[in-house]
Amino acid sequence: MMTKINVPKLGTGVQMVTLPFFPSPYPNELFYSVLARYKVRCGYISDRHLLYEVFNRYTTLASPEMPNCISLAVDNIRPTIASTAKEIIRDHTLFPLYTAFSPSIFKRVVA
Repeated sequence: MMTKINVPKLGTGVQMVTLPFFPSPYPNELFYSVLARYKVRCGYISDRHLLYEVFNRYTTLASPEMPNCISLAVDNIRPTIASTAKEIIRDHTLFPLYTAFSPSIFKRVVA
């Protein structure tokens, strides 16, 4: 008699595995560039595999302008780098440039 094994579907709260080779960001380096360095280190050909490993989902859009789901990535790579999602948004995205002339309430809501 065969027993049925329950395999969790993608994007249903699967426990993430930490990424031991994820590089620490250089000062003023975009998070997008850190992802590119990680892709090269791991030898990934497909962006799709990289996105699933870092964000635990295939539907994330990695964008140099304004990346999303940074908190998912930070939860997955936290032992490797000691930054919070807010620190990465502030120091390694273009968020400060885009919000330099925005009302402060907008900055507080987003970050």
